[in-house]
This record gives sequence, C-alpha cells and structure tokens, in this order.
Amino acid sequence: MTTLFTDLDNTLLYSHRHSTPEPKRWVEQLQGKPQGFLTESTHRFFARQDWLSVVPVTTRTPAQFARLAGMVQGFGWRDALVCNGAILLRDGQADPAWQAESEARSAAEQPAFDAAYALACALAGAENLVCVPPFLFYVKAQEPEAVLHSLQAQADTSQLVLLGDRRKVYCFPRSLDKGQAIRRYRARFGLGACIAAGDSAFDLPMLEAADHCFCPGAIAGQVANPNKTVCRDGLFSNLLCAGLEALRNEETCIEKPATEVQRGGPALHPRPEP
Repeated sequence: MTTLFTDLDNTLLYSHRHSTPEPKRWVEQLQGKPQGFLTESTHRFFARQDWLSVVPVTTRTPAQFARLAGMVQGFGWRDALVCNGAILLRDGQADPAWQAESEARSAAEQPAFDAAYALACALAGAENLVCVPPFLFYVKAQEPEAVLHSLQAQADTSQLVLLGDRRKVYCFPRSLDKGQAIRRYRARFGLGACIAAGDSAFDLPMLEAADHCFCPGAIAGQVANPNKTVCRDGLFSNLLCAGLEALRNEETCIEKPATEVQRGGPALHPRPEP
C-alpha cells in the first residue's frame, strides 16, 4: 500500500465555524456539541478506498486527537503523529521509544522552549496556554498576531518555530517539524513511496519530504516539491480526494466546473533522500 501522510484540520476536517453547502458528516464533538466535520464525499472516499495506508500528521495534542477516535477507528487508521510529529500514537497509545527519541532530538532546544513558554505566559496568561512539554505549546489569544510578533521578537527563533492562525499561536522546537516526523516514520517502518497533503505553513516541511504532495493554491508558491498537485477553487478535502484517485489512475489532469486540479511531475516514485 502507498502511505498517505495527511494534515487534519482544514485539510480533511473542518470546524463547525466553516460554512459550506456541502453535505456534512460530523466526526468530532466538544462538550456535547458538534465540533468538526468531514464532507460526505470525503468521508465516502476514505471509507471505501483500499490502496492508501493513512497516517494523520497534526499539531493536535493527544487529547484533541482522541476526540476523533470514532472516525479513526471507522477508517481503520492505526497510527497518528500528533504534537507536530513529536508523539507517535498506535491505536491511541503513545509509543515510548518514539517519544524518547523526540526528547533526545530536541534536548538542545529545550532551554529556548522553556523561555518562550514563560514569555507567552507573561504575554497572554498561563490560563490561555495549552502545553505538551517539551514538544509544543499554543496560545489562545484575542489578538494572535500581536502575541506572535512579540514572541518572534523575543524568543530564540533559531531554535524554535513560531506560527499562528486566526485564533492561536504555536511554538515547537525546530527539530520536531512534520518533515522530520515523516522521515523518521518512513525509516522506522521501511516505507517506499509516500504522499503528503496539507494546507498551511505547518505542513510545508512534510510536503517537501514526500514523493508526491497535495496542497491548495494559497501555499502552492511556497512548495518546491516538483511532484505536487495544486488544488484550486474548491474545498480542499474534496479536491484532494479527486486528485488522489487521479494519481492512482495515473491521470494527468482532472477538470471540473470552477475547479482546477493540476498535477506536476512524473508518476509516483520514491525520491532520493538529500
């Protein structure tokens, strides 16, 4: 089987805040309320496909990922790389050897991580931080851009990655990005060719490390991987599923009304390690 390393939020899964006319399949609840959904067509694709071994690679914490247990078990996904790849979950349980290796890889960055955490507490209040030490913390902020700029100005960005979205600011050691995570996973399990999919700056290292990658048009210019499918003008998860099927069938292009799925590069083959 081919391995698909995929981001979750805004790649396959959408928040209840996301408005779309697409039929929805709710797969996540929070405090008894619907929280996250797949489109019906995305759910149908992953429920029926039989050629991909899917490994989610996400900044979600183990607790956040656990909210998707029903979906994960329903699709038969055994492994997941959470906390940006620092923790490997197998059937929901953390792999201790993987975690120990992550701690060893990031040991030199730990003082910078601790200092950034203390600074974030001072900026936003400890009650607004979620931390999975020593791998990742994020800040829930009313003005995330201001928090991000302050952290970038004062934290050691030579050792840490600081990224923000519309609601949160994330910090993690540079040695623990998603690209390193999938390289480690491939080496550990002796995998051949693989595919990656992601929608944001968090995913760029993973997209570069894969033999073929899928991304939306918004970040396509930042993806140097020559074997990439760019999904434009539509809901990324649906276009991703269509593009995966096209890649499997070795088609060169899929065209739909108001949709462009572009594929560059040759058929799927392992890329040599740098």
